[in-house]
Formats: sequence, C-alpha cells, structure tokens
Amino acid sequence: MGFIDEDEKAFSFTLQNAKADATGAQVKAFMDVMISKAAAFQRAPYQKTGAQIVTTTSTDLDVSD
Repeated sequence: MGFIDEDEKAFSFTLQNAKADATGAQVKAFMDVMISKAAAFQRAPYQKTGAQIVTTTSTDLDVSD
C-alpha cells in the first residue's frame, strides 16, 4: 500500500498473507483506518497513493543427491 506523509514523502507498507480476494473498497477502508491510527507509524500516513495485491507461486525443486 502506498502513502504520502505530511512532508509529502512517499512510503509503502506491505502486509504478508493479505486476503487475495480483498476488494478495492475493503483495502481503501483499511488504509483509511491506518491513516486514522497514525501513531503506529514512524512517519504518519497522510494520504493514500495506491495499493496492489501481489501473488507468487512456488515450485518444489528436487535437490536430493
């Protein structure tokens, strides 16, 4: 999730194990809560700039001798 702080410096916040089926409205609401609870951040978020859900896949590799 992307934010801008009060000094107009961009920063991002990443969650692990986020819900893959989260809607834009749910993420927006969560980001709004993060902004309202700014005390949890070193640099308080002031404005949303965007969000992404990143998915990865894994493939087992045979590394046996």
